[in-house]
Amino acid sequence: MKKLLPTLAAGALAMGAYAQSVTLNVDDAQDIKGTFAEEELKDDGSVKTAAHYQPLESFKLGDYTFTFSSTNENASSQPAYYHATSTSKNQQKTVRLYAGTTMTITAPEGVTMYAIDTKGSNGKTTTVGECNNGEWKFTSASATTWTGETNSLSVTVSGSYRITELTIVTTKGGDQPDVPQPGDLGSAEAPVSVAEALAAAQALDESGSIETAYCKGVITAITELSTSFGNATYIIGDANGDATITVFRGYYLEGAKFTSASQLSVGAEVVVKGKLINYKGNTPEFAQGNELISYKYDGEVEPDKTLGTEESPVSVTEALAAATALTADESIATAYTTGTVKAIEEISAQFGNATYTITDGTSDLRVFRGYGLDGVKFTAEDELAVGDVVVIKGALINYNGENPQYNSGSWIIKLNGQSGVEGVNAADNAPAEYFNLQGVRVANPENGLYIRRQGGKATKVYVK
Repeated sequence: MKKLLPTLAAGALAMGAYAQSVTLNVDDAQDIKGTFAEEELKDDGSVKTAAHYQPLESFKLGDYTFTFSSTNENASSQPAYYHATSTSKNQQKTVRLYAGTTMTITAPEGVTMYAIDTKGSNGKTTTVGECNNGEWKFTSASATTWTGETNSLSVTVSGSYRITELTIVTTKGGDQPDVPQPGDLGSAEAPVSVAEALAAAQALDESGSIETAYCKGVITAITELSTSFGNATYIIGDANGDATITVFRGYYLEGAKFTSASQLSVGAEVVVKGKLINYKGNTPEFAQGNELISYKYDGEVEPDKTLGTEESPVSVTEALAAATALTADESIATAYTTGTVKAIEEISAQFGNATYTITDGTSDLRVFRGYGLDGVKFTAEDELAVGDVVVIKGALINYNGENPQYNSGSWIIKLNGQSGVEGVNAADNAPAEYFNLQGVRVANPENGLYIRRQGGKATKVYVK
């Protein structure tokens, strides 16, 4: 979603009762100047590098101008503006800062900036931001805050950080009786229902917001859970199902990032804290950056939302038939499927996920950007191999109504008969098996490159 929303922030950035602010999404950058590189593909057709500008010189977000420079002579450490890969469902663009990068933000003539919050990823709380006015600091790996008073702010960072969104406060807080206060909704002790939150959000116009709303509901669907960005988009509803609302790119308990797909389940009772908006005047939702303050899950999910069990997973043929029967708007929230890895499109150590195909000899099913054993991120390409027997847990969808597959965020719960990382490691003394690169077992390998599977571990080896 692209968002460029002027908001009235109640208590924003400790600026007082009222503060005029504008939220800028990096997706909306215009007049980008820099050296552009097209998306680069690997030999197998998968994406190696997304399209990007590097070094990045400048761009505009709304009426604000951003310029960049660097003291770092390394070409790969120059400031950059990255598109998402063409295969990514999450098309959020990012501005990438590296050690030695200076970013200058210039407001329109006559406008003074008093505070700036950024959201992003890949930062560190130890990263230093030296600026020409006020103080810039990292509050987490995914957020920074600045306070000061200037029309043009320059900050130089000592480490890497990717920015997706900025909120800039342009007036000091104080009493402004001619501006209506949006007010809070509910509390941690007495959260409102989904129906109440939905009604309040629907009453807002495109530029309005309720800065802090507390809402209690049950997760009815999970659209996406990204351990790369640490956030999740999902839908909550009242227990009777009369009302639902989207929670857009929210974080885990106390604002922590999601690190595993198993941290969020359909059927869980949650309390969400965050900003309520009516995006484009027609989409009520909790805005990006919300968080969970309560999460309760008893392990029970509606029967029509599941397929198979951990003890009795369905075959690939059964899972494919169930996914094919879904419409583009439906999903099976939790499906357990067993199969053999037939082909691997990509294993990304950068994002920790893999896209591959499993088979039962009759049918094939794609697993899109799934995680490793117990939801742990992949760290190397040899952690999954053709010929591995897996049990997958995750959401089945029919993408665009014509592409049945496991949705992003699924994970392996059994690998070659072993469950749990300790179990896999304990099996490392098992007899070794060898496969050629097409996945065919080879009894006596010689003179070539093979995949050796031993217990739960698969590695590429060269046999002389």
